[in-house]
Amino acid sequence: PTLAVVESYLAVGSEPRQLEISADGSLLHIIYDGADLLTTVDLASLSVSRTRQIDLVDTGTSLEPSQALKIAVSPLAADTVVMLLDELAGSFFGGLTVFQDGVPLVDDVPTTDLQGSPSNRDIQVVFDVSGSPYALIDDVDTATVQSLTIGPSGLSAGAFFQLPGVPVGWWGRADVQGNEVFTPLGSVIDLVNQTGDARFDTGAPSFDDGRGGIGITADVPANDAFVLVGSGNGSGIGRYALDTGAFIGEQELPAFGPSRLIDVEGDKLGIVAQPSTGLIVIDKAAVQ
Repeated sequence: PTLAVVESYLAVGSEPRQLEISADGSLLHIIYDGADLLTTVDLASLSVSRTRQIDLVDTGTSLEPSQALKIAVSPLAADTVVMLLDELAGSFFGGLTVFQDGVPLVDDVPTTDLQGSPSNRDIQVVFDVSGSPYALIDDVDTATVQSLTIGPSGLSAGAFFQLPGVPVGWWGRADVQGNEVFTPLGSVIDLVNQTGDARFDTGAPSFDDGRGGIGITADVPANDAFVLVGSGNGSGIGRYALDTGAFIGEQELPAFGPSRLIDVEGDKLGIVAQPSTGLIVIDKAAVQ
């Protein structure tokens, strides 16, 4: 593994929590730890186009300034962002809201309106290939998927389906390819056909200490899935056949604490490592 070289730099504020690039590569959206802000960066000019204070979710209770936990960007609209919010800083309930062109719409979906009234730590939003959003809810070993609709006035919740024996996990982010969702705990969910299976054994790498997967990226053309696995000594990558789930190989990174697994330039994998190591780049072919 090597450290990536910084080619350009833009100050966007301290403690970014999540960064999401739009499907067309034009915009980067950023949320932060400890700040109720949404920053949008124009990647063509590498400049901040706007920073907006996050609106609050109306759950019928008294509210304090909320914090964004997760965001998802529509694959069809670069400036449509669905956001998961804390109702109160550090609380376990909040809701989902949507920003269009930097403007928060009026209607929100409190977590109490979602199936099972889950804690906001158990939710992430994903989009299918047609641009329809879903709330992906972790309920131990059962995946709950609830449809969302973005209307002129905001967000609303709709029908749901459940998949027993298909774990989601709340720590790492899922990877969406077309209409399929790949979860860090090794499950694959088809949003359209409402089916799923526990496909990848994330405990297969020799260095796994029972924590399982904390990040995943799917390489559909190569029929590969790469799972970031944490351990007491650091982290590593497990490689799997995308279609069958067969374990292919591994590469341990004992010196680095993992944060997030990303895809870099097709044949590369990037790991944002802790503590403040930077972006580690490895060849996908080296994971064997």
